[in-house]
Amino acid sequence: YVCLNFKKMIFNDITPYSNPEGGEAQGGDLSRCGSLLYNVASKIKPQLLHYVPFLVKYVCAEKIDSETRLNAAIDFLTKLPPNNKISDINIAEFESSCGVGVVVTPAQIEEAIEEEIKKVNKKGARNKANK
Repeated sequence: YVCLNFKKMIFNDITPYSNPEGGEAQGGDLSRCGSLLYNVASKIKPQLLHYVPFLVKYVCAEKIDSETRLNAAIDFLTKLPPNNKISDINIAEFESSCGVGVVVTPAQIEEAIEEEIKKVNKKGARNKANK
């Protein structure tokens, strides 16, 4: 019963985002968010079922575009008081906690790694000099 109910809930929530002709959907391409919708279905806890429409909208709009962001979103929702409503969610806090809108380029990652390596090398050189 819960499974059928959940399928109906997911289907009803993604219908406004689907494009009957295929291709680009309102808010994003459903072919790109299908695996994340599957993750919503498989990871959501029973006490969080009422947040499914909220999560589906973020996934379909590609604001939550990775499993890491989805996990952070679910963690955020798990920490809310019981019986909280979607309208009670602090959107700014939610988006900040799961990295909505944060873009990190490969060049930025490479630069950060190089900086950390330099720090480790400096620390290692100091430790050798102190021996």
